[in-house]
Amino acid sequence: MTQFEVQVVDEAEPVVVRLLGELDLAVADDLADSVKPYLTRGRAVVGDLAGLSFVDSAGLATLVACHKAAKRSGSGFWLRAPGARSRWFWKITGLCDVLSKPFGR
Repeated sequence: MTQFEVQVVDEAEPVVVRLLGELDLAVADDLADSVKPYLTRGRAVVGDLAGLSFVDSAGLATLVACHKAAKRSGSGFWLRAPGARSRWFWKITGLCDVLSKPFGR
């Protein structure tokens, strides 16, 4: 079983979503279910990746889907603090350029 946890900190703007463990097919829907309600209400969300140790293509697709949902709703979704183990992945895919900057900035 995949070890994964989503911690939502909704104390200010943006909402911070801490991703802990391994983001893969088995838990990708858990992430989407945690994030999308904020995006559909127009809230900005930042995904904190400091505790993320692994991401597969399903996890990646979910992060991109969150980004697209944020664009459609006029809110924001971006990522910060990739850990050393996953930083290369974000650079190779080019998603660090797309998902690491707040919209409109």
